[in-house]
Amino acid sequence: MQNEALRALQRLDFRLESKRLLVHAIHESRRYLWSRGQGAPLSGSRDALLARGASAADIVQQAMLLTINGSRPWDQEKYPDIVSHLRWVIRSLISNLASSADNRQVQVQDEQELELPEAAVLRDSAGPQADELSRRVQEAIHDDPQLVKVFERLQQGGKPKEVGASMGLADKDVYRLTQKLRRRLAPVLTAGQGAI
Repeated sequence: MQNEALRALQRLDFRLESKRLLVHAIHESRRYLWSRGQGAPLSGSRDALLARGASAADIVQQAMLLTINGSRPWDQEKYPDIVSHLRWVIRSLISNLASSADNRQVQVQDEQELELPEAAVLRDSAGPQADELSRRVQEAIHDDPQLVKVFERLQQGGKPKEVGASMGLADKDVYRLTQKLRRRLAPVLTAGQGAI
C-alpha cells in the first residue's frame, strides 16, 4: 500500500493539488478556536500558527509524510483517490491538534479571567425561586468544603483567577475545581431553569 500511495502522489499535478490541500487545511483550521502566544486567533494565512508551532502548510506536509510512510495508510476502498485520503488525514490532524493540551492550555489561562456563567445565573436570581435554587446548590456541593468556598467567592462576583489568589491555589487547581463545580451544578441548574 505504501508504494501505491507514493505512486499515486507522484502522478498528481503537485503544484495544483498541494495548493488545494493547503486551502483545505486552512478551511478546516477555521472550524476551531486556536490560541497561541498571547491567545492570538488564527488569521487563516498559510503561515499562521495553530498549536505546537504548526502551520496549515506543515499539516499538509505531515499528511503526505504519514501517508507515504504508512502511519496513515491509504484505504482505496474508502477513498478511491489519494487526494480524498489526504483531505481526511488533514482533517484528522487538525482535529487532534485543536484538542491537544498545547491548544487547551492557553485557553484555560484565558478562561481564568472570565466569570463562570453558572455563578452569574445564581447571583442574578432573586425571590423565592432563588432561595430554593440556592438551597439545592448548597445541597449539591456541601460535602466538599473547598468547593463550597470556591462557589461562595464566585457567587460574590470573583473571577477564577482572583479566587485562586485569595485561596492560595494554582490556576490549574482553580480550573479543576470550577470544572467540578460545573459538573455538580449542571443538574441543579437544568432542573431550576423554570424557576429562574
